[in-house]
Amino acid sequence: MQQLRRVSWKAEDVVDQYMLDVARHERKQFVKKVFTGCGMLSRKGELAEQAQDIKKNIDDILRNKDKYGVRLDYGTPTVQQNGLLDRKRRNVEEEDVVGFDQQFGEVMEMLMLEGGVENRELRVVSIIGMGGLGKTTLARKIFRSKKIKLHFDTQVWVVVSENVEAKHVLKNILQCLKVNIEKDDDDYLKEKLKDRLNGTKYMIVLDDLWTPKQWEDLKSYLPKDQKRGSRILLTSRIENVAYAATTCSTTYHLKPLGNADSWILFCKKALKGKECPPNLVDIGNGIVSKCKGLPLAIIVLAGLLSAAEAEPSKRYWSKILEDTNWHPDADNDCSKILSMSYHNLPPHLRTCFLYVGVFPKDSEIQANELCLLWVAEGFVNKQGRELEEDVAEKYLINLANRNLIMISKRRYDGRIKSCRIHDLLRDLCLKEAERCNFYEVNVDGACQNVKEGTRRLALHKSDHTTLILPPLYKGLRTLFEFENKNSSNLRSAFMHFTVLRVVHLHVYDKDCSSSALFRLQNMVLLRYLKVYHSGWSYLSGIRMMRHISKLPNLQVLNFRSEAMINLPKGIWDLKLLRHLFLGRYVTMPDAPSSDDSLSHLQTLYHIIYEKHTAKILSGGRLPSLRKLWVHATTDMSLRAVSLQSLSELLHLLALKVTFDYEPLDPLTKLVPVSLNIVALPSALTKINIKRAVLTSEHWRLLGELKNLQVLKLSTRGAYTPTSEDELFEKQPLVFETQAFPQLLHLKLRTRHGAIILEDGALRSLQYLIIRLWPTDAYPGLTALPDQLWLSTTLRQVKIICPSDDLKKYVQSLDDSKRSKVTICTRAVNSVG
Repeated sequence: MQQLRRVSWKAEDVVDQYMLDVARHERKQFVKKVFTGCGMLSRKGELAEQAQDIKKNIDDILRNKDKYGVRLDYGTPTVQQNGLLDRKRRNVEEEDVVGFDQQFGEVMEMLMLEGGVENRELRVVSIIGMGGLGKTTLARKIFRSKKIKLHFDTQVWVVVSENVEAKHVLKNILQCLKVNIEKDDDDYLKEKLKDRLNGTKYMIVLDDLWTPKQWEDLKSYLPKDQKRGSRILLTSRIENVAYAATTCSTTYHLKPLGNADSWILFCKKALKGKECPPNLVDIGNGIVSKCKGLPLAIIVLAGLLSAAEAEPSKRYWSKILEDTNWHPDADNDCSKILSMSYHNLPPHLRTCFLYVGVFPKDSEIQANELCLLWVAEGFVNKQGRELEEDVAEKYLINLANRNLIMISKRRYDGRIKSCRIHDLLRDLCLKEAERCNFYEVNVDGACQNVKEGTRRLALHKSDHTTLILPPLYKGLRTLFEFENKNSSNLRSAFMHFTVLRVVHLHVYDKDCSSSALFRLQNMVLLRYLKVYHSGWSYLSGIRMMRHISKLPNLQVLNFRSEAMINLPKGIWDLKLLRHLFLGRYVTMPDAPSSDDSLSHLQTLYHIIYEKHTAKILSGGRLPSLRKLWVHATTDMSLRAVSLQSLSELLHLLALKVTFDYEPLDPLTKLVPVSLNIVALPSALTKINIKRAVLTSEHWRLLGELKNLQVLKLSTRGAYTPTSEDELFEKQPLVFETQAFPQLLHLKLRTRHGAIILEDGALRSLQYLIIRLWPTDAYPGLTALPDQLWLSTTLRQVKIICPSDDLKKYVQSLDDSKRSKVTICTRAVNSVG
């Protein structure tokens, strides 16, 4: 297989070099093209000879594959697998755990002990256990519990991990608390944390500590508790870490699941909660017994069984039992089970799974970003008329169904929003990636002992003055760099590597010279470019964008900057562009001619609304657009804003419109009174409008959108209401008969004094979030409509900043209703 891999790389090199030569030739002026034409013909001859050599090598490999027992699996999904891919909306909790009820209660009791001076001191609770036991899962279940959110003023979740310095963890805590960090000085950071937590009752989760020294270093940064009952919850595989966590520490030893709970968890995952067929009980028990009570081993094996076949079969279960002829223990954890599950993946999923390992340990990975990377890398096989992005999402769902990735957050329609990968599974990714030279992950910025032909490189925490990239990296196709602190790294990389396809950079050095990225214009094969840099100047941003507009193969551009930037007209030359993510202050130019279009563009996030914006959104210029974010600023006339041009965007699914604070009513100018519902695309499933004022007519029109699932509206702003606005907000907010038929999630920031639900309104609603700000003129809600509690779909009601009357109303509800309500008297500081 190594031989076949090397041949495929050589073929890739030949094709890429040909494309690079053609692109460079096309950029030359006419006279230069004439003089270099003969050279191009000679180059084509050389490439043709190389192609013949490659064909001969492939023929030799295919001729000998039977001799050496090589089996080529092309990874075409079976009908059963395709059916399993469509399980998008499983109504399960993100941490679907069995057997943790007792452990949950015991750890909660340790955290919430009250009374006595000793219990009002800062207490440290440690969860200790071997890898795969579910320490993080239990801690996350506790962190997300309603009791914890009510008991503590502030909750923070940070991951520590091996070899991470205490200062880095401290900065993560401050970032979670949304504290602006201006210096890197220890005393400064310590004082910032003290100021932020002073006078609060807090809980901080430190996940995955490795050494007692890590705790000792972190402890020195934590402020004294002032006897408010704050808590630290830490998880670790190392017992000495718990013993080092002060004399007040309480240690909880997490043990493997018992036989009964192991069997329940196995059936829940392998059979989706159904009863095990009698002919499979003995085989199933045999499989479970070999997992030795390790939840991770159980769910991964169960995922392997559930994803392989639509209906469980004795033949396949017996094969898995025979393959698991070993016993996991504390030394190897469950690495062999994980390895077997990986090798049972079809090739296309194996590649996508390995790719997850390039992200830093314990990071939360955005599902959309991961899918776009898979597409740009060429891992996704288009199926019929489906978009590659939709197929990639199915790949992600399949990996989640197999329990090889963990779902962190779901969207309100059940789709995956973000995911994580367990440490042991990530270790497997790194091991397999090294074995097949799929990518290299480097954590110190100095790349040594590099293997020849490395295609992908991920640099974590690169703060060295120079980046050592040997000549062996000349074929590099993908470069990830996280937390880069020196621009010379980028200049070095972009000077030598012209065949890059994917560049993913998080640049945190505000003094970094933007010249490092100007060499990107030579990377004509680039498909994916993500750059986050808050240090761009206006002129640097302009120059940068001019270079980017010369990349003909670019599919994804994610360029985040705080600088005001005008996109060049050359952006319309990027005909393959599919997703455009921009900073807050970016303007989109009008197309040079009426015939210009970006026919593949699906995402446009976000652009400043200008006089020609409506023109951009009309005339068939963006026929494939699915997501749009428009921002209206204070230095423009909002009377020119209109959403009527959106009616031509037939595939638009998500719309976000934001406004700077205005002395006028923005939405009245945004949506003319004469607007009817046909002016908005009927396909819309999500609308988010911030800092706007609605009229009753606008409200009625939104309610008629048949496919709308998520609606977020904020009417808060520094505006002077007109008499019509005051009249609307002082009247009840009426959901008319059959309004919002598919709405799942409703988030309102409103000053209405009452809400009325008519028959059939909000019949699918699951989540309601209301944020109020009572004033003398607008006392706010005093009760929720009785019809709301008749809903069979309602799962949660969250009320932020309620009036005293509304608090009394909630207290008067019976237990079944009150259990669905959460009251927050302030913005909740729960982050992680």
